[in-house]
Amino acid sequence: MKGLVHYLSKKLLKNMYINKMFFMAIIFIITSSFFIYGLAHHDTALPENPLDHFAEDSSFVPLQGNDKHLLEDVNDETNDEHTDHNEDEQEAVDGDEEEDHDMEKEREEENENDQTIDEAGDEGQKAPLNKKGGTTSEKLENEDASHIEIIDDSGKEDLEEEKRNQYFTTTIVDGEIVTEENYVFRIIQLKHDFIVLETEVFHNGKPIDDFDGALSLKEGNNAITIKVTYQDADGKTFTVTKHYTVILNTKDIIIYTDLEDEAVTEDRTMTFTASAKYDGKSVPVVVEVNGKKAKHLSDDRFEATLNENENNIEISATYRGNKAKKQLTVYYQPKTSKLTIETDLKDQTVTEEQFTFFAIAKDGNRSIPLSAKLNGEPVTGDGEGHFVVKLKEGRNTIVLAASNSSETIEQTYTVNYNLPDGGSKDEAIDSEIYLEFPDLKDGQKIRNSVHTFHVKAVDKNGKQITDRKITISATNNGKRIPVDWNNNSLVSFTLSVEDGTNFIEVTAKDKDGNIATVSLTVYGEIASDDEPIGTITFSLEATTIGLGYIIPPQEIELYPNERGSKTIDRIFKKYGIDYEYTGDHENGFYLSVIKKPGLVTNPKIPDDLAELLERDFAYFDPNNYDPNSLGEFDFTNGSGWMYSVNGHYPNVGFSNYYFKDGDVVRIRFTLALGKDIGGGPPGTNYGKEW
Repeated sequence: MKGLVHYLSKKLLKNMYINKMFFMAIIFIITSSFFIYGLAHHDTALPENPLDHFAEDSSFVPLQGNDKHLLEDVNDETNDEHTDHNEDEQEAVDGDEEEDHDMEKEREEENENDQTIDEAGDEGQKAPLNKKGGTTSEKLENEDASHIEIIDDSGKEDLEEEKRNQYFTTTIVDGEIVTEENYVFRIIQLKHDFIVLETEVFHNGKPIDDFDGALSLKEGNNAITIKVTYQDADGKTFTVTKHYTVILNTKDIIIYTDLEDEAVTEDRTMTFTASAKYDGKSVPVVVEVNGKKAKHLSDDRFEATLNENENNIEISATYRGNKAKKQLTVYYQPKTSKLTIETDLKDQTVTEEQFTFFAIAKDGNRSIPLSAKLNGEPVTGDGEGHFVVKLKEGRNTIVLAASNSSETIEQTYTVNYNLPDGGSKDEAIDSEIYLEFPDLKDGQKIRNSVHTFHVKAVDKNGKQITDRKITISATNNGKRIPVDWNNNSLVSFTLSVEDGTNFIEVTAKDKDGNIATVSLTVYGEIASDDEPIGTITFSLEATTIGLGYIIPPQEIELYPNERGSKTIDRIFKKYGIDYEYTGDHENGFYLSVIKKPGLVTNPKIPDDLAELLERDFAYFDPNNYDPNSLGEFDFTNGSGWMYSVNGHYPNVGFSNYYFKDGDVVRIRFTLALGKDIGGGPPGTNYGKEW
């Protein structure tokens, strides 16, 4: 009986253990099912994510397409933590990891290839960061990434279309020698349908962060690489690069010319450019053709009349003990062919994109077909020899050609389309500006170390421009000249004259982008402090009130660095004239009143001037004056003293003007704010001086 009880107890315990295990298994299965279900529907269980409403190109949007594997790598690690117990799922994960490993290895090999191609010439440099924080190599690691190297396709008309540059160009001239450390250039996208994702600039292998259009060159060779990342219509990305070399030489004078050692058969008279720079500064050049000075046309343009056969052309420059010389040989052999091309084309520089020219071809007296190409592309005229073309920025080559049964004639011209500094293609260049220099002349000799000069902007008819917000700037040997006063159309400058050559460049620009640039060269022969530097012819006049000269024209000696206010102080003391003024002799000097016993006796204002004064001024009284003084607000509310230099009325006071040898200086009394003596604002003068 005891044995039976023991057996039944053991059996019961065993059944209870089995039941307990069975019950626990059921609980585990139910719990796992809920857990797995929760994981599968986890995203619907989360609260609404506000980032879901961001724009599609936001960096918070999940990666898709070719970049989706970046998310899958992360998810695989998460899945490993939750599926260790599931052998089937673990096998699937292991298979995915092997596949991802193969894909990663393949991507690494592609990146290595991209690194080798994309950074040719930049060995050892890390790929620059793109705008989203990754590197360019990372951005291009999908299977569609490719690289294109721009080659020089100029003059290669038979080059396959896919090898032609259809992406971008720059204003860099490959291989050019410059003398200024600051190197400015532009990157210009050609006409295409690609989206520009990123533009990078490398200087000597190093990426330039926040490129602003200028580089600081190093002495010697400078490697410049431009790299642009594009996206095409299918969403594929690729990079395009172009390499340049620019040489900085600040130790020698560098001569520039568009002349070459060549043979010509066309016009005996040829024009060409010649200029020189030293350490960023322009210096004068001497051009000789066959031992005789060439004709200087303007700026850097010269003209030479060639002899038959050999012509020796020498361009030389000297500056502060440095010398440079460039020699070229041009062979001229008059053509004997009956084929001729008649054209008004010439080598030139223009500032307008649209360009017109005339060209026809003849065989003897018979007209024959003529072909014209602009930068290698055919252009057509109107059938009567008139052509209208659209230039690209920089150098443009126009080739004219004609043939008969036995020979061919060809002529090539270079037209440079240059946007002046600060200009762009969006700015309208539809009205010309001309500059006048009332107190500065090309070739002038100046003995003072300080010289005041003015620049006036006028139109082609010589009328001063007043309504276009003219901005005028000037440099001397590459250094900025300070502006004294600017009223949009007339600007005064104080020039610090250097002993020797002073190469002055003046640029004017209006609100529409129209630009004019003029260069002048003056020569400083600075006198010692106690040495007179010449004389001026001085007069003090009150002709508007019928008193004529108070001081008749007199020659007055000048001294170095003497302000105009100090000069008239000497003159007035010499002639016993007291005066009142505002400001001081160093700054802001304005002559308001002169005084002398019996100065104003029996004044008589001309009748025709009196009529204008009554018409134009609120106050006019011909009897309101002091017989012992004459100055502002006498007779009218527009009266006062003004001065002119060589017929020009400066826009600065005496304290800011430095007279020079030979100046004619007139101090004149006006009743009408200068309109009666030719010194009124532009367009307001009465047309007669009293």
